[in-house]
Amino acid sequence: MSTTTQDTHSDPEHIAAQIDAAYQHLIQANPQLAKGAVRLMAHQTAALMLEDMRSFLQGSEQMLLLALAKAAQLATQEKTAEQGKVALTSITEALQGLTLFAREISSAASSVATVFDEQTTTKQAKTASSGS
Repeated sequence: MSTTTQDTHSDPEHIAAQIDAAYQHLIQANPQLAKGAVRLMAHQTAALMLEDMRSFLQGSEQMLLLALAKAAQLATQEKTAEQGKVALTSITEALQGLTLFAREISSAASSVATVFDEQTTTKQAKTASSGS
């Protein structure tokens, strides 16, 4: 006989229901406070996305710096010049990929607050109309 207990704190539906209940209570108590809290959380989320991206880029920069040094060494030696050129091309492509990644994350982070504001406004309007 297997006895397993389910941790309700790790159940996404349970957590979502608790968050929604707390949100509804907060809106009813003070709608402006709720909107401010959501805006604050959205901005914090965006800031964390950018900080994670910065950390990832720093780590990538360190790796690519080592790879660049090795590629430069290969490119300057007669026997391995072709390997060096190929390595330098690969590093250039990696840098371009990182630039694209940074742009995408920055764009996503900048839209987070807008999306949260739109959802908050919609939820507040629904709550206000259902409470009237």
